[in-house]
Amino acid sequence: MTGIYIHVPFCKRKCPYCDFYSVCRPELYEDYTQAVCRNIEAFKGRDIKCDTIYFGGGTPSVLSAEQVDRIIDTAGKCFDLCQPEITLEANPSSVDREKMSGWRKAGVTRLSFGVQSANDRELGFLGRLHDFSQAKSAVETAAQVGFRHISCDIMLGVKGQTLESLWDSIESLTALPVDHISAYMLKIEKGTAFDCDEMRNTVADDDMLCDMYLQTVGQLASKGFLQYEISNFAKEGGKSRHNLKYWHGEEYIGIGPSAHSFFDNERYYCKSDVEEFISDKVLRAAA
Repeated sequence: MTGIYIHVPFCKRKCPYCDFYSVCRPELYEDYTQAVCRNIEAFKGRDIKCDTIYFGGGTPSVLSAEQVDRIIDTAGKCFDLCQPEITLEANPSSVDREKMSGWRKAGVTRLSFGVQSANDRELGFLGRLHDFSQAKSAVETAAQVGFRHISCDIMLGVKGQTLESLWDSIESLTALPVDHISAYMLKIEKGTAFDCDEMRNTVADDDMLCDMYLQTVGQLASKGFLQYEISNFAKEGGKSRHNLKYWHGEEYIGIGPSAHSFFDNERYYCKSDVEEFISDKVLRAAA
């Protein structure tokens, strides 16, 4: 079956390490939502069977529950949704109980929180808008409103991070009501705020990253989170079905500026321009 990826290109503030396309334009949230629905409607009548929808970003959690509901409802009218896994990426700084409850009622089945670390100093270095107390509260609230599948991201190789502080972060994250962990190694991407020699000289080198990664794999396994991709670990029943589509070479339709697709045996992408996306100009290009 086909997966649907929806790129939400908005952030409250750009993280200095991130090279994914996003802008700080809250006045465009509604126009963007309408454009996503129009793009979904272009597939109506093609009898496309889908079993995953993934809201990625950017920061999808800046969208209201009503906007997410409208997108999911449109997808349900235009695709043949078969017991879909619906994932929404969330930042702890842009969620509350009411919003998460609304997403669940809209049909979201899985939340993926960009926590990155349980160490507040490391979070500050990464430019995150939350501290760990806020992240912990967000995850616990998500479980309280009924989410059974919750994932947390963790970053390896942060400036000042040690094997001991990484161990503590993993201990803190796995103590929360989560069934999935994504562990990513910090990479200095061209054109980001971290793209300078000074920063490259302060983050973990390759040898330390290797040690951190191997420690992470072993520690997570001891907690019941088994590795099923390079960066993804899950308890039984917690694997991301949408992530597995990429891993297995299955088809997916990408909607939104910078979203990539593999559909009808063709790879293509949308240009990274939210204003053009909203204005309905042609965005498709060969990958």
